Amino acid sequence: MENKQNSQFLAVAYARVSSKEQEQGYSLDAQQRLAEEYAKKKDITIDHLYKISESASGKKMREVFLEMLEYARKNKINIILVEKTDRLIRGLKEAVLIQEWLEENHNNQVHSMKDNLVLCNDSRASDKLMWGVTVTIAKYYIDNLSEEVKKGLNEKAKQGLYPGSFKLGYLSVGEKGKKRFIKDDKTWPQVKSLLSDYASGNFSMKTLAEKAWDIGLRSRYGKRLYKNQVESLLKDPFYYGSFWWKEQIIKGLHEPLISKETYDMIHEVRTRRKAPGHKQHKFLFTKILLCGECNGTLTSEIQKGFIYCHCSGYRDCSQNKYARQESLEAQLIEVMKIFEGLTPKEAEAIEQKIKAKHQVETDYKLSVIDSLNGQYRGAQAKIERLYDDRLSGIISPEFWSRKNEELMMEQKGIGEQLERMKNQDTSYHELHLDIIKLAQRAKEIYLNENRTDEEKRLLLKYLFEVIKVKDGEVSYELKSPVRKYAERLKMPENIFEPEKSFIHNSKTSSDVRTAMMLPG
Repeated sequence: MENKQNSQFLAVAYARVSSKEQEQGYSLDAQQRLAEEYAKKKDITIDHLYKISESASGKKMREVFLEMLEYARKNKINIILVEKTDRLIRGLKEAVLIQEWLEENHNNQVHSMKDNLVLCNDSRASDKLMWGVTVTIAKYYIDNLSEEVKKGLNEKAKQGLYPGSFKLGYLSVGEKGKKRFIKDDKTWPQVKSLLSDYASGNFSMKTLAEKAWDIGLRSRYGKRLYKNQVESLLKDPFYYGSFWWKEQIIKGLHEPLISKETYDMIHEVRTRRKAPGHKQHKFLFTKILLCGECNGTLTSEIQKGFIYCHCSGYRDCSQNKYARQESLEAQLIEVMKIFEGLTPKEAEAIEQKIKAKHQVETDYKLSVIDSLNGQYRGAQAKIERLYDDRLSGIISPEFWSRKNEELMMEQKGIGEQLERMKNQDTSYHELHLDIIKLAQRAKEIYLNENRTDEEKRLLLKYLFEVIKVKDGEVSYELKSPVRKYAERLKMPENIFEPEKSFIHNSKTSSDVRTAMMLPG
């Protein structure tokens, strides 16, 4: 840069690349050299040079642009040097701000070096016309670029690739325009844990936000997750394999963290308000017991040192009787006695039958999934080659559109078969084995003197689908696999054959294991 004392005028130079390719080349340096050569010929001193790349966000570009104008005002600099007008102006807002700056001082000027244009208040009408045309073209370029980007994002969404940039628990990998999401080994287990915990109905959003902090899960920018961010995770269909786009749910190609069934359970807990609130005191039956008449949630309260449960009386309900918590507990413990009649020998025979049947089904499932995965990858490879041929001009856009639609339909069919096969959960044998062990010890686990109310509540949720109280008496519906097991125990020969339908509305095997891991 030249010494200020040897020059008549001061200027700021503004350099901006117009594409990612130029950013990787020499455009910024070329603009700087052009400004220096131009300034030397015109006896101008460049006081400061501002550089910005097109890959910067729109917000960042605007910040640098405003910073440049403020610097010029503060230091009484009257000239802005720019390679071409479209490097300085990206839209009408910038044009208005430049016009205001020119009108502030009669000596203020914008030099568009390659356009051979000097704009000021005294510029000729033809120069002002050229400036206006250039601004309009710059605005057209931005609008057209935005339109093309939207087309690309829509096309990406149609292919099942999420067009967004970030999802907690995932990493974005691949080339620009073909990026896909894969599970982040560092965070996906933590995200899945939060989602599964809420689906159990035993945790509030605030509690999960605190848990996220304790286990080291952070936001995109390394900050604490708050209640509203946890809620956004719970509502996001991305985690069961789909995503929102243009007000539609689209099936994604990424690997889900939870099943659709778990997502539906989360939605049910959220909308029916079954999740416990974040209160200082939580009773044993908080949001577990329902009124046998109006299906409202029973309320617990302390009176004279004892805990009573009662209906709040909404919906003109006639149930106004207060039932002692100890009495309701005793009735539920009686239910647990059903599972104590199985001998170790009978349990061993049942386990062997389940394991033998499971091995056959697992082998078949793995072979089918492997075959479908190969077909799916083959279809994806064809889609990508077809797209490359279109970009290279080997095939016409019309031919590409027709063939791409055919391949997408073929791939969708394969994907649906693959999803159905994966959902045929052969791991149900583990669920039955765990249910046997859990149910056999349910009473023992529940009555352990070290058991907390939170742990008792968790156990009840794994055993019972619904618990209702009417006139102080308990009625219930067991979880599907627990109910089937109870029915088998009542049979004369006690024959137990697992059925896949057992798990349609049940927790996963890992959830039951959580209850099994309760201390005691």
